[in-house]
Parts: sequence; C-alpha cells; structure tokens
Amino acid sequence: MDALSSSFLSTFSTQKLLYRTTTPPPPPSSSPILNVRIEEKPQQAPTKKTTQPISTSTTPPPKTSSQTQSSIRSSSSSNSLQSTKRKAEPSVPALVFNALDDIINTFIDPPVKPSVDPKHVLSQNFAPVLNELPPTECKVIQGSLPPSLNGAYIRNGPNPQFLPRGPYHLFDGDGMLHSLRISQGKACLCSRYVKTNKYTLEREAGFPLFPNVFSGFNGLTASAARGALSAARILTGQVDLSNGFGLANTSLVLFANRLLKDIDHNNMDALSSSFLSTFSTQKLLYRTTTPPPPPSSSPILNVRIEEKPQQTPTTKTTQPISTSTTPPPKTTSQTPSSIRSSSSSNSLQSTKRKAEPSVPALVFNALDDIINTFIDPPVKPSVDPKHVLSQNFAPVLNELPPTECKVIQGSLPPSLNGAYIRNGPNPQFLPRGPYHLFDGDGMLHSLRISQGKAWLCSRYVKTNKYKLEREAGFPLFPNVFSGFNGLTASAARGALSAARILTGQVDLSNGFGLANTSLVLFANRLLALGESDLPYSVRLSSNGDIETLGRYDFDGKLFMSMTAHPKIDSDTGEAFAFRYSPVPPFLTYFRFNKNGVKQPDVPIFSMTRPSFLHDFAITKKYAIFADIQIGMNPLEMIAGGSPVGSDPSKVSRIGVIPRYAKDESEMKWFDVPGFNIIHAINAWDEEDGNAIEMVAPNILSVEHTLERMELVHALVEKVRIDLNTGIVKRYPISARNLDFAVINQAYVGKKNKYVYAAVGDPMPKISGVVKLDLSKGDHREDCIVASRMYGEGCYGGEPFFVAREAADNLDAEEDDGYVVSYVHDENTGESRFLVMDAKSPNLDLVATVKLPRRVPYGFHGLFVAESDLNRI
Repeated sequence: MDALSSSFLSTFSTQKLLYRTTTPPPPPSSSPILNVRIEEKPQQAPTKKTTQPISTSTTPPPKTSSQTQSSIRSSSSSNSLQSTKRKAEPSVPALVFNALDDIINTFIDPPVKPSVDPKHVLSQNFAPVLNELPPTECKVIQGSLPPSLNGAYIRNGPNPQFLPRGPYHLFDGDGMLHSLRISQGKACLCSRYVKTNKYTLEREAGFPLFPNVFSGFNGLTASAARGALSAARILTGQVDLSNGFGLANTSLVLFANRLLKDIDHNNMDALSSSFLSTFSTQKLLYRTTTPPPPPSSSPILNVRIEEKPQQTPTTKTTQPISTSTTPPPKTTSQTPSSIRSSSSSNSLQSTKRKAEPSVPALVFNALDDIINTFIDPPVKPSVDPKHVLSQNFAPVLNELPPTECKVIQGSLPPSLNGAYIRNGPNPQFLPRGPYHLFDGDGMLHSLRISQGKAWLCSRYVKTNKYKLEREAGFPLFPNVFSGFNGLTASAARGALSAARILTGQVDLSNGFGLANTSLVLFANRLLALGESDLPYSVRLSSNGDIETLGRYDFDGKLFMSMTAHPKIDSDTGEAFAFRYSPVPPFLTYFRFNKNGVKQPDVPIFSMTRPSFLHDFAITKKYAIFADIQIGMNPLEMIAGGSPVGSDPSKVSRIGVIPRYAKDESEMKWFDVPGFNIIHAINAWDEEDGNAIEMVAPNILSVEHTLERMELVHALVEKVRIDLNTGIVKRYPISARNLDFAVINQAYVGKKNKYVYAAVGDPMPKISGVVKLDLSKGDHREDCIVASRMYGEGCYGGEPFFVAREAADNLDAEEDDGYVVSYVHDENTGESRFLVMDAKSPNLDLVATVKLPRRVPYGFHGLFVAESDLNRI
C-alpha cells in the first residue's frame, strides 16, 4: 500500500502540483488557444487611453445608481488589486487534490472528443481573454453614435478563469460581462467577471475547485472519480456550496430596477440529484448494521448463515482448562477475575451498538459502492468474493471465546500441553467489491491443551485497521491485493482513501497492516505477523483466551514492516529477518540478538528491481534470498491487471550473504533460471564450508501464482551452490504438488533429514500430508516415505511438527514427535484437530478433537509449549 501510494504520487512533479497557484506557464506555440491569448497583450490595453469619465462637458453622464464617483473609483481599484493579489501557498490537501485532478484529466477521462477538447473548443476567438479590462475609451472609426444609444450594451458569455487541463465544453466557462458604455457620442469598454461564489472561491485558491458540468461527467467512471474528488473538497472545507455554484454565463435581464445575470444551474442540480438518487438511504446505511440477508444463491453467505455462531458458546460453558484440584499453570500474573473481565469485554465488543455514521462517511460509502459496482467490479474469479470465499474459505461471522472441545478418538499426549495457534485471513466485513484471499483481517484460532483436554478460541488480531473499522461499522481501507488493478481503479480508490485520511476517518500513524499470515515466538514474545506492517504482540491467558497487546517495534528500532517468516536459530536464540520494498533498497536484511534487540539494517542495493520476497533461509554462516520472477509490474497494472505480476524475461537468482554481515559487500548472486520459491523449507552449510544446500518448493507456472492458484504446481527441489566456483546443481525431491512444508524447528539452519509437507489438491486446498526423507534425494529417488490423506471432501492446512521431547534433549530423534493440523469436512461442515504420529509409516492418528465450530482454511501456525506460555 505504501509502495502504491509512493509510486502513485511520484508521477507528478512538484512543478506540476504547484502550477495552479501562479500564472500558467507559457505553453508551446502549437497550441491554438494559447497563441490567441498571447497575441492579446491585455496588460498594455489600459495604457492606450487613460481611464476617465466618458463625458468631457460640464454636464455629468446619467448615474445608474446612487453610487458616487468616488465609490465607483474605489470599486474599480479593488477589482484591479484583486487581479494582482499574491496567492497564498496551497495546503497539502490542495496539492493532493490537484494531483488527483490531473490524474483524472490525464488518464481516466482525457479530452478525446473534439466537443470537449479545449484546443478545439477554445480556438480562434472562442479563446478566453486573459484578464479583466477596466473602463477603457474606444475610438469611433466610422460614422457617429446616435443620442438614443446613451446607456450601455452588455453581453454575457463564457470566459474560463483558468486554462482547462481536462475536458471543457463551450458552456462551461465562468460568466464574463462585456459592457460598452455610451454617452454623448463616446464609448468605453469594460470587461468584468461575474463574481459568483464559484469564481470567488477559485480566484482565492488560485486553481479550479469545481468540475465542469457539461464535460466532466461523461460516463460512470469519470462521474465517480470527479464526484469523489468534489466530495473530498467539500468535506475538507475547500468548497462551500451554501452560496451556490453556478456560472452566470448565459444572459442578462433588467427587472424591477435590478440587472440580473441569468444563472443556469438547473443542469447541475439535475446531475447532482440523479447522481445521488441511484443510491437509496437504505443502501447508504447498510454498513452500520448487520448486513441484510443475501440471496440464497450466494455460496459465501449460505456458509455464514449455517454456522449459527451465537449458539456455540452455550454448548460448553467456558471454564478454567484444568478440572482437577490442581489449577493449570498461569501464563501471566493476571487474576481469574480479571481474565473473566477481559473475556467479557471481548464478548461485549461484538454486540456493542455502533454510532450513526457522519455525513462524510455516508458520502464516502456511496462513492465506495460506485467504485465497486461500476468502475472496478470483481470480474475475475481470483478477486470475486463469491468464488474466493466459497466453502470453508468463507469467514466465520464472529469471535469465539474459549470453548471446550470433545476428544472423539484416542487421547491427547502430555507433550502437547500448551497451545497450537494458527493465523489466517477472516474479513471483518463481507466484501462489496474485489477481494483476494490475502486481503482478510488476521484471525488467530488457538487450541489450548492441558491434561488431555482442549479448548478452542478464535480472536481477531486487534490491528489499527481492525479497530478503526470496528468502531466505524464499515470498511475504511482498500484491499491491497485486489483494490489497485489498473490505473482507473487505483486513481478512484486512491482519491477516496486520501479523502478519508484528510477528513480524519483514517489514521495511518499506527499502521494499516492485517497481521494475517503467521506467528513467531521470540525473546518471550508471541508475535502475529503480516509483511505490510510491524508485528503485533499477543498472549494467551490461563483459560485459553487470546489478547492483543499492540504493535511491537522492538523499542523503537523497527519502524518499517518485516517479513512474516523470520528464522529463529534454536542454538543461539537469535532471530533473522528482512523486508522488501517497491522502492530502493528493494531488500533490507537485519537480525535480532537473543534478547530481542534489533541490530542495524543491511540494505541490499545489488537487488536492482523489486521482487516478491515472501520467505528466505539461513544456515549457520549465511542468509539466503531468492530474487524470483514475481515482482511489481506497472505495465500489467496499466492494462488493468494486478500491480504484482510475473516477468517471464527475468532470470531468477539466489543471493547469499554472511548472516552477520554489516553491509552488502560480501553479497554474492547466482543465476538459477526458472527457480521461483514462495516458501523456503531449510538450508545448511556443507561440511567443507565451500557450498550450501537449500530445500524449497519451486513454483511451476509462476504466472498463475496470485490469480489462478489451482493451476500452480509446487515441485520440491534441493539446490546446491558451490560458493567458490558458482556452479549450481538442482535435484527434484518429489513429483507431488507440495507446499507449506515444515521441519523439526531445532534443525533450522542445520542439515536435516525429514520434512512434512502439505499436498495440494489443487492449491490452495490441501488434501493430505506427506513425510519426506531428504537423504533419498541424493540417489534420485522419490523421497516420500509416509503419507496420510484426509479423505473425500476433507481438506486441511499447513502441518506443524511438535517434538515429543524438549528441544534441548540431544538424544531425541529428529522425527520423534507429532504432526498436527486443523482439518475440515466439507460434507458435514465440521472441523477437527488431528494429531498424527510423525515416526509411523502411515502417520497414524493419535488423537482427533471435534471442534465446536468450523475453522476456516488459513495460512501458518505454530505450537507453543506450556513452559513457553508461562514466560510470555
């Protein structure tokens, strides 16, 4: 989102943003409008004849009002001063709105038709005069003016105060009166603008504020974009409509001793009325209450209705995990009563009545509906909520407090005392427009296990985005992965977002991330991660409830985002991480010591273009990064596609840097054509220290990664890089479609033998889990040595390995433990928690826990042992 904002504004230089605050710069001589203007030389006109009373006789000319000559001269002086008054520097909102205005006029609705092309419409003598003309004596060059013409001939007409930068119709100009005052055979010409509210506001601002009525609303896209911009100007106080918005450019009438300018604003009224009337009050207010029941044909909403979440807490009363006389270990010093209060507050939050939305909120919601319905509707299946959120990808309607679960098969082993927590997207509001699978708010699903019993709890990560939208009662932020497909959609949603920020609806100072990807336990902190923001610190209470503590910046040293896949060295206690960016440096590497103190950034400038770096690997000596074929794709965005896409002409590379490097001087890059990884499994140094090996799923058909995931095949490969010779060797580990692979966490950065991977059927659905023996890959054999498929219509998530013994037990075998995962049965609508024996040839089931409600498919999780929970 930061990247889009930066690139979005950087296309407009400061010079272009400020052009409106001064006299327009001299244009190229090829412009017919501006040539006419330049030839006028209006500044010399007043010097030809000195301005004086028309009559030179002792008899004064007839007065048109009770105004004295002195007051007339004062008025004339003030008009002259007005045209030379120095304008104040524009405010930041003004600069932003002017930039958006230029985007609309240049990309969304440029003046293509001759009828609205200023170069055509304002050619020859249709071109406006550059400024007003005070009373100036004219020369009678033929005949004489008869006495019956004593008086004034006044003609009205359009004369735009500013040179149009976009579409302009002949009827769109500001009204200017050209008056020829005749008395005793002499004449004086005076040209003055009608000082309408529109003219006065724009004159004071130094740039246009109002859209052109006859040319600015040609089509829904242009209407929505300029409507949103106009609403933003009104709500930020730049425009005040209480005194009208007409042009007074059509005619004049003398009535009841008053000379009236005919203000033809009925057309503008009509446009405004029809523009707003297409959205009923009910639609404007829909976001402030529970969404109305949708048609039964919607697969998303049917899933939600069937859940009946309000009944689940009554199946089992929430209670302390342990039912014996010995209470379970407390994870904090919090008392039971305070824990119950916390749980109650969470429950109350879901039922709290929202305040009525403000007028700006109603306007912005209507504009949001226009964008989602007409400008950028969800056409592609990859961003269509009805497709993306079908079946068990649909979000759960609300949070679930700790609720006891039933063990329906086997028993939960003592080594699982603790909590399995999985992160994933769960949109707080049903999407009204485009929605990608990665766009949902982060929700943690935690299974707290103690003494053979289990409690499920589902809570949102209380991010800044979540809290602002929860308080408002409707979405405020655009979807990053689906909301900026094409320049038109980007400009419209960018303008709407800017308006929300400038009116105070949105505060970005506390971030805008989702925290929906993964979790990490480090330095006695449990962090929920998403790579668009800082981590969020969370903790589990003794009864299994989840509490968000807030954004965590490592004592102010982490001020930008970080990867959702940091690596923890279990031997040293250190953590290693990075962030990627659409602007240089495209990659920044950093680490934390065992106490959680962040070390200085190491910017990697040798990565010369932005790449989608979701994961990386470490060894005991190096950090390893993959520069893949997926990255920022501006050309695809212009064509209406996603800002993130694939580049088939790019050669993938692997970068290797010493893991304690202080700069990038020792960074080495190795070409690995066609090697595109999203997730890394592990890496290690070879014994001679001259080579490294990495294991990771290589994404085949990389062009489908973000839009057609069902067409993606992930082939697990082992890659060996000789650091001295630069020779790269690659070996396939298995032909199966495998991803979301995990290892025994004690082996991160060290040579390991076993991998547990999810089976895509196709991705993102996971139909089973397999165990790989990497030692077999050296003999070119298929490495699958064990597997468990979940059954027809049953799908799971990422597996996670939990060691049977403590990690510091050096005698424990690498695969001695359990593989756990959530599994959902789409036939019955029930979800289960499976515990499998990691050593057995069939990954035999040790225990099955029936969950009190379904758990949607998600992303990454981890298991936190009881001893670690006590230290958080």
